[in-house]
Order: sequence, then structure tokens, then C-alpha cells
Amino acid sequence: MNPVYTRVAIDYSPMDATKVFVKDASTFSASSLLRQRDPKSNRLHHFKRELVRLSEAVGSPRVPVFVRWPNAGRLRMDKGCLAQALESGFILDLTNGDGGFVSHVELAESKDS
Repeated sequence: MNPVYTRVAIDYSPMDATKVFVKDASTFSASSLLRQRDPKSNRLHHFKRELVRLSEAVGSPRVPVFVRWPNAGRLRMDKGCLAQALESGFILDLTNGDGGFVSHVELAESKDS
């Protein structure tokens, strides 16, 4: 099953050459993420800020993994960033959606970066 991209009204804010969203339409299961360490990296902090912005734009702590940005087109959350956000407790445990892959993530209650 192909992912559905959620259109948002905010621009993607990339961080230099480091990407926290990637041009990759491949899907993945919740169990496929590798453990990541480095909860204080600038990349992770940038990713968390983008998740908070997305949460505000969609009006929910549940945000789409596949996003259609006005200035960047169709992008998917980077799996390494997702794993780091999960390890740091910023997002809740990942679950597979109806299509058998991770389509959304949910921010934990505390959105401090």
C-alpha cells in the first residue's frame, strides 16, 4: 500500500545539509527502526521543532510521517530522527497503521526540545 501524504500550510524548514525529512516514499514498520543514541544532537533538536510545528499546523499531537510541504513537496520523516525522538521520549511508541506501516507519530505530552 502506498503512503498518503498530508498537505500542510506551513513551509518545511531544513537544517543546512542535514535532513530530518527525506525524499523517500518507502514505508516502514514500527519494529524496523534501529536504536539510536545522541539525544542532545542539533539534528534531533531541529527534528523536534519541526514535529511541534507540524503538531500545531494539524491541530493534534498525532502528526503524519508523510508530509506534502508547500515549499518542498512530498517528504517522509527520516527514520534515524524518528528513532532518536523515540529513544528520548519525545514521541510515543510507534505503531503500524491500517496499511501495515507507520503513518503517524504521536508527540508525548511534554514537547520541550
